[in-house]
Amino acid sequence: MRIIDCDSHVLEPTAIWEKYLDRDYRVVARTAFWHETDEFGLPLTILNGASAEPMNASRIDRHAIWKPGMTVEDIGALDPAVPHPINPGASDPVARLKDMDAMGIDAAVLCPTLFAEYFPVVQNPDAAAALARAYNDWMRDFCSAAPKRLVPVAVLPLQEVSLAIRELQRVAKQGVRAVCIRPAFVNQRFPNHEYYRPLWQQIEALGIVACIHPSSGHTNPEWTSEGSYVERVAGYLRIGHSVAESVAPTMD
Repeated sequence: MRIIDCDSHVLEPTAIWEKYLDRDYRVVARTAFWHETDEFGLPLTILNGASAEPMNASRIDRHAIWKPGMTVEDIGALDPAVPHPINPGASDPVARLKDMDAMGIDAAVLCPTLFAEYFPVVQNPDAAAALARAYNDWMRDFCSAAPKRLVPVAVLPLQEVSLAIRELQRVAKQGVRAVCIRPAFVNQRFPNHEYYRPLWQQIEALGIVACIHPSSGHTNPEWTSEGSYVERVAGYLRIGHSVAESVAPTMD
């Protein structure tokens, strides 16, 4: 029996912005969507010209802290006030393959993390298209370490349907078989809006799998996702911990 992880994730490295992003777009991307981690382990995310809300409430990067063999108790013992090294397999394919071997996983379908949460609310369509190209090119190189085991899922700049179709056709020519579409509002349009009909027709015509993948959305404006609204209500009720990460993906 072949074991396939159909919902695995990467944690996007700064190299996407500093190496893979076209030089002509790096200044624009600095205000549209930029992510880096400083020497103290502190993340910096800029979105639409302002500092974005962090995805983690503590210094524990829950999106990339797990390693094979770790238990819930191991995670609970970590000090949330200090940074902890992420699992190298989150952004390094060789380390990822070792983790997969340890867990008995033959193949993994790889979805985005930062590009799932922040990317849909980028306002500049041209910058979004350049960022999508950079991410998809990095993901292509990541999966080239083991093409039969690492399956890339591309992102599309839904900010402008013609640009999304152009990127879809580009990655399809490279052999990509799946795209990640988050069920959130992009420029006040949900993915089932009539505006996106030409895109869905191209996805079908090219035989591409559309992975409809939610994110918590708790860092996003309230008109894009339920996540930030859920967090605001949780704060009002003084619940004391994040609720959106459990509730909002289901609402998506």
